[in-house]
Amino acid sequence: MHPLDMDHVGFGRGIKGVVMGDSNPQTFVPYLAALHAQGKLPYGRFVKFYDFSDINQAIADSKSGEVIRPILRMGS
Repeated sequence: MHPLDMDHVGFGRGIKGVVMGDSNPQTFVPYLAALHAQGKLPYGRFVKFYDFSDINQAIADSKSGEVIRPILRMGS
């Protein structure tokens, strides 16, 4: 549970929980692809691959914001 400051929720604002995404893939994926093609979606900052032996660096980069989604490669 997370405490909420009601001053930040008032005035027409709300909180919405989302499970497993909340978009229409038929429209959202092409939209993201178009943003990427225009250079407006820094995909390289979202995803970075790491060898499993570099797991500690992947964790550190995730915590620092260097990368949003570190992906570990296992095996060759």
